[in-house]
Amino acid sequence: MVLLDLFFAASDTTSAGLEFAIGYLLQNPNVMEKTRQEIDFVIGANGSPQLIDKKRLNITLIVKACQRYVKIINMVITWFGYLECPIQKP
Repeated sequence: MVLLDLFFAASDTTSAGLEFAIGYLLQNPNVMEKTRQEIDFVIGANGSPQLIDKKRLNITLIVKACQRYVKIINMVITWFGYLECPIQKP
């Protein structure tokens, strides 16, 4: 059961990160164009990405840049602090 929880937690965090990264690229067309040019140069316009290509791409820099702009964990857990919990003195 713990492994299943970890899988769902990781997939939720990954999807939130990808969603933000895509939104960031859409709002910054110059960054998106540079990224596309780099992918076309390293992989080719009709190529298929391989694991070995990871060393030649700076995609990791884009992911780190997106992580600097947003802290995904804050988006997930901040709503817990808004629950009202009245405390009565005995």
